[in-house]
Amino acid sequence: MVGRHGQTTRVTRVSRREPAVLTAPAGPAYVPAVPGREHETRRALAEAMVTLLDEQPTHAERHLHELALTRVLDWLETFAGEDWQDRWLHSASDQRGHGWLPDVPTAHRYSLTRGIRILIVLRVIRPSYAWFSASRLLGVYSQFRRHNHAAAFVAIEARTARADAATYGTYALNLLTHIAIATGKSPRDFDMVDFNTYRAATSTDARLRHLV
Repeated sequence: MVGRHGQTTRVTRVSRREPAVLTAPAGPAYVPAVPGREHETRRALAEAMVTLLDEQPTHAERHLHELALTRVLDWLETFAGEDWQDRWLHSASDQRGHGWLPDVPTAHRYSLTRGIRILIVLRVIRPSYAWFSASRLLGVYSQFRRHNHAAAFVAIEARTARADAATYGTYALNLLTHIAIATGKSPRDFDMVDFNTYRAATSTDARLRHLV
């Protein structure tokens, strides 16, 4: 490049070890290993939702699920994104934890919460570890285990049900469920990267820190 006085200006490449580079915010540390249903159409998700119902659901149960799915997808479609997970992230709800629905009327909160639970179990969206820790979404872990990697989780539950493991068994089971939701993997396929990522993300949560 030519400078002000006709001299050639030397272009210096920035070293990756430069302090300013080393301290720059890192990008997303994790990409799910197994794709979910984040790209599926509304119709496909409605068909998949039927698998979450009881064998003989009442009309009311079916209606509540259909309404919840419709409302949560309508809500997500108000945000930009290439897929449902992108829209979830662009909503900024993932960063709010317990207050993830600040601008939604109270009358719709229950339905949207049910809808988010459906999307998590169907592996349409993947809320962060921090969001799960703050939101306390009741029932989603056990429901996810029933419909995803069920055999692996049944084997783990049998082990954690022992008397000497009962104290931390539920916490450990939910920890493994968190990782399965985030990665799409079966617990049988977890590796140290998965556990280290979880540990880094939850290191400030005293309730979870001692488990990993």
